[in-house]
Amino acid sequence: MLPRTADVIIVGGGVIGCATAFWLAKAGLAPLVLERNQLGCEASGESAGMLAPQSEADAAGSFLDFGLAGRRLFPSLAEELKASTGVDIEYRQIGILVPFFREADLSARVARARWQRESGLSAEVLDRSDALKAEPLLSDTIEGAISFPEEAHVNSRALVTALADAAGRLGATFITGCPAVGVIRREDTLSGIRTANGTVSTKTVVLAAGPWSGPFGDTLGL
Repeated sequence: MLPRTADVIIVGGGVIGCATAFWLAKAGLAPLVLERNQLGCEASGESAGMLAPQSEADAAGSFLDFGLAGRRLFPSLAEELKASTGVDIEYRQIGILVPFFREADLSARVARARWQRESGLSAEVLDRSDALKAEPLLSDTIEGAISFPEEAHVNSRALVTALADAAGRLGATFITGCPAVGVIRREDTLSGIRTANGTVSTKTVVLAAGPWSGPFGDTLGL
């Protein structure tokens, strides 16, 4: 049943929406997550689950720092979610290999490994032989690879399930099959959300609908 009010309404029940609900509930709030379909049924449930800020960063800076901070959260988060819900999100620090296929790419790969090592991170350039020893299923057409041994992986679908379960135990509410269709305003102030099933009053909305955020964001003036 749709509640009449919520401390915070989160639009979207993917990994971001469920994680937001979890942390808000831990802080003592009672968030409401509105999901138009089922939790984690879009990109969040199908992603590779890579925790790979190093392999995706072209330079040092805030993007990398933010990703590294997130990666550091996962060992303790995995334990907390398992203890709370019994769900194993399958956190594994198994590293990532990024292959390259042209000799011309070598200098750029060496430079990336160098600045990351200078930043205190683990990164190593492997030649073809060492890369194939590390992962025999790689194509023998590669020239080499960069190894990022500190990168990790989770089961993305299990992560969504565990976050939602843990958040629910802490007081969050999840309504599926309930798309948010618009906002309610009183003068210039947000006062609630209209859904396909009715309205909910709130002063705070978190938009976490992934690629569907754009059209709904238009109603918020974003």
